[in-house]
Amino acid sequence: MHASLDGFVAGPNGEIDWVKVDEEIFEYTNKLADQSIADRDGMLQSSMQLGVNETYDRLDELLSKDAAR
Repeated sequence: MHASLDGFVAGPNGEIDWVKVDEEIFEYTNKLADQSIADRDGMLQSSMQLGVNETYDRLDELLSKDAAR
């Protein structure tokens, strides 16, 4: 979707002839989409790694307590 800086998506008569659709805009939007996907995947990866690390830490703690008995 295109919007002007003042938030309008159409001219006073409903026209959208100011919208520029060409290869440059497609490249730009694809780059933004790819980056947002990479950011999301990175956040998921770091959260999953954190959970794995916490699980291993807890397992080590339980095994240490069991060995001390």
